[in-house]
Amino acid sequence: MHKSIKRSIPVALLSILLISEPAAAKTNNNQNQFDRTFALSASIRPSFEAKSLDELLLSCNGKGAEHVIRLFKRGVEDLPMRCGSDSWGFRHIVKKGRWNSDFERMMVQTTASGEWRAGHGFILKDGTCPPKDIFKVIFNYGAHNGNGIKPQGVITAYHVTGKFNSGAERCLIS
Repeated sequence: MHKSIKRSIPVALLSILLISEPAAAKTNNNQNQFDRTFALSASIRPSFEAKSLDELLLSCNGKGAEHVIRLFKRGVEDLPMRCGSDSWGFRHIVKKGRWNSDFERMMVQTTASGEWRAGHGFILKDGTCPPKDIFKVIFNYGAHNGNGIKPQGVITAYHVTGKFNSGAERCLIS
């Protein structure tokens, strides 16, 4: 690949391209390929600029649920997090006591390089065998209750502890 083209690929997109490689590993049942791909994708982090809780709360102050306060990147796509309400979006996450810079960093990583699962959102996995879900960002590409806010965006996000991917391939033990 020409150097100037290689440098123009966004880091998050490169991460997605690397994560897509395990499909080949699953068909070959080659655990080493999966391990190498996961290690490569996990080592590439999207750029991250944390916003303080106070800054984000101020950004939502007096604004409606539809107001976008944060955009997460997935390749060239912008994924909005809106102020929302007590049941979805930023206000919901804050109400649950989850928001801090580490939590925001996990949201950035999950939306940029996590697996997309329709009906579930973005799921980040660890490097164990079989892989465990470690963080989820529930995202709605559709309109919220048909009100014209489309996409609704981030509904919620949370850490997952100890849950195996139900569809995970069995690992080869050598």
